[in-house]
Amino acid sequence: MSEDTRIINAISGKTISTNIRYFTSYNNLKDFIHIKWGIPTEEILILLPYGTKLKQSTLESYLSFDNSELQTCLLYTSPSPRDGATS
Repeated sequence: MSEDTRIINAISGKTISTNIRYFTSYNNLKDFIHIKWGIPTEEILILLPYGTKLKQSTLESYLSFDNSELQTCLLYTSPSPRDGATS
């Protein structure tokens, strides 16, 4: 697995590069994203390439294969005042 996994904020376009093996759970990854971008954890949806939703079982599968590439895309799951969205 690549040392650097790119996490992309689909709203702002900002990226973070990190070693995905650092995270022991899906919630731990969401906490990291919350700290970095201030997005409430309940609003975080992480998509893999081709639109597959990342969840705990998917993360465990990626971590079990040394040669897997994991790039993620971060989206808000609901409109947020930070991005100017209105309901």
